[in-house]
Amino acid sequence: MYRFAAMIFCRCEYEGMSELLDETQDPGMSGGGRPRSRRRQWDEQLEEYVRFIREWKRIPSQRAEDPRERALHHWLQHQRASLRSGLLLADRAQKLDRNLPGWNGRFLSGGHEPSSSDHERWSNRLGQVLEHLETYGKLPVMGVSSSPEEYFLGRWISRQRYALKTGSLHPNRVTRLDKLVPGWRGRGM
Repeated sequence: MYRFAAMIFCRCEYEGMSELLDETQDPGMSGGGRPRSRRRQWDEQLEEYVRFIREWKRIPSQRAEDPRERALHHWLQHQRASLRSGLLLADRAQKLDRNLPGWNGRFLSGGHEPSSSDHERWSNRLGQVLEHLETYGKLPVMGVSSSPEEYFLGRWISRQRYALKTGSLHPNRVTRLDKLVPGWRGRGM
């Protein structure tokens, strides 16, 4: 788009016109027809995310009707993915840490760790998995022949794996699972 805009500008100059493209033609343009830097766009996204949390007292939802709220949710997911893949710039990670404590996990809701009720529910489920492991000598699975209880616990383990993969499993939970449930990560993790 910018190359095209530059060509039009040059052509207009050549033909004796000194008009610049209107900024409404490209949302990446700021006043004066100059493109906003990626750094500035990123900083604006972070500011908007922080404003959203302050105003609504919750994190943006991927299921929101408002497309801007969904975009904010996906923006943070992208930052998490960039962190996991090693592509997130250090200064950006520091800004996220400073402005959104816990941003790289699902426990962001108020910048705090999981609530006590969430922690208690999670610990109870872990206890059920440990009982299953002790009774049957294997981790619960979501197999066709699994009992409803085993299927339920197998699904819980699967969700923990997914949370680990997406970077949303709290580090304390990863440590507890690693210590108490050998092999919970599955193959290749």
